[in-house]
Amino acid sequence: MWLTWRRYRVRLILLALYVVALTICMLLTEHQIPNLVTGCGSVVTLTAHGRACVAARSHVLSRDQVIVLGITFAPVLMALSLGAPLVASEFQAKTNRLAWAQGVTRTKWLLVTWLTLTIPAMVLMSLLELATGWWATHVYGIAVVGQIQSVPTGLTGVAPVAIALFALSFGVCIGASFRSSSMSAAATLIGLVVVLTFISIKVHGPQPLSQWGVAGIYVLLAGASLGLSVWTVRRWRA
Repeated sequence: MWLTWRRYRVRLILLALYVVALTICMLLTEHQIPNLVTGCGSVVTLTAHGRACVAARSHVLSRDQVIVLGITFAPVLMALSLGAPLVASEFQAKTNRLAWAQGVTRTKWLLVTWLTLTIPAMVLMSLLELATGWWATHVYGIAVVGQIQSVPTGLTGVAPVAIALFALSFGVCIGASFRSSSMSAAATLIGLVVVLTFISIKVHGPQPLSQWGVAGIYVLLAGASLGLSVWTVRRWRA
C-alpha cells in the first residue's frame, strides 16, 4: 500500500489540482451569470443593447461548455492516469513478484492496490460533484436574453461518481489483460468511449433512468471489471 501511494501520489496531487482549477473556473462563471442577468434581463429586441447581451451570453456559455467538458473528462483522466497503469506497470517492473514472495495472495495484493488509489480518487470526484452541484444551481435554469439553458444530463448527482469508479476499475481490468502501460491506456480510452456512449444512449431513451439507476449500472460494471481483474491476475504466471 505504501509503495503504491508513493508511486502515484504525484498523479493524485495533479488530479487534486485539476479539481481545484475546475472549481475556480466555476466560481468565475457563477459570478458572471448574475451580472449578465442584471444587466440584460430579458432583452430580446435587435437593438445594440440586445445584440451586446446576446454576444455576452454566448461568451459566458462557451466558458460553461469548457467546464462541462472538464467535468466529463475527469473520470477518463482518472482511468488513464491511475487505473490503466496500476497493474500493467507492476507487471512490467516485476514488482508484483516481490509482493507475492512475501506471502501476500494475488487477490489481496490487487484489492489493496486498487483501494489505495480508488479511495482518494472517489473523494476527489465527490468533492468535484459537490462543487458542480452548487455551480449548476446558480448557472443553469436562469433566463438570460429570454432563453433558459437546462443542466446537461449526467453532470450532477451520484452518477458521475459511479462513472469514475467504473472508469478506474475498467482501466485496472484492461491493464491486467494487456500488461503494457501504453497499450492499456489506448485500449482503456477506446473502451470507455464505446461503453459510456452506448450506456448514455440506452439510459436516456424514451424512459430515462434516474440518477440512482444509472449509478447502479456503473457500480455493477465496476464490480464486474474488478472481478475480471482478479481472475486475470490469478491466472498470471509468477
